[in-house]
Amino acid sequence: MKGVQYEDISQLKKEFDLLKKAIDDHKMIDFNYTKSGQKEGKFYKIAPYRLINKNGVWYLIGTDEGKKKTFCFTQMRMLKTLNETFEPNQQFIEEIKTNDSISHGNQLIEVVIKVSGFAAPYFTRRNLLPNQDLVRKLENGELLLSCKNVNELDIVPVVQYWIPHLTIVSPAELQEKMNENLKLYLTKLK
Repeated sequence: MKGVQYEDISQLKKEFDLLKKAIDDHKMIDFNYTKSGQKEGKFYKIAPYRLINKNGVWYLIGTDEGKKKTFCFTQMRMLKTLNETFEPNQQFIEEIKTNDSISHGNQLIEVVIKVSGFAAPYFTRRNLLPNQDLVRKLENGELLLSCKNVNELDIVPVVQYWIPHLTIVSPAELQEKMNENLKLYLTKLK
């Protein structure tokens, strides 16, 4: 049986342990963060809430001046714990615990997805989408699913993986954006 492949963070054990302690002690941290595809990093001062492993990749969830943020752990550099403490927001802690999404901030309230009859058994067997709820099973075997409080980045890759069996019903502009990206992709193949 094969499981999830985990990224190797053994060379970052010291930083990982430092981050876990800062979370436990409610200590502010700062670090330089370089987003994927960018050359220059940016410094952040964050209240760290939780480390989460999603599909073998570690993420830090925290707040930046009250704004919810998610950071990929291996893209953090020059991590330091500060002497400054913070009072954790219990509502945010509960949100992190109950939400399948790693993206906090810029959430879509609800995304409704139609699943073809062919793919329906896979989505009824187990949740393949974050915060997945069954809205209705249609007479033709299709499903209407709802995903609440999710980020676009949690939904679009799953829908793309299941093309042509999944369609975003609402928000319609998310499906339109995906259509445009697919057209762009196809023109690059010519």
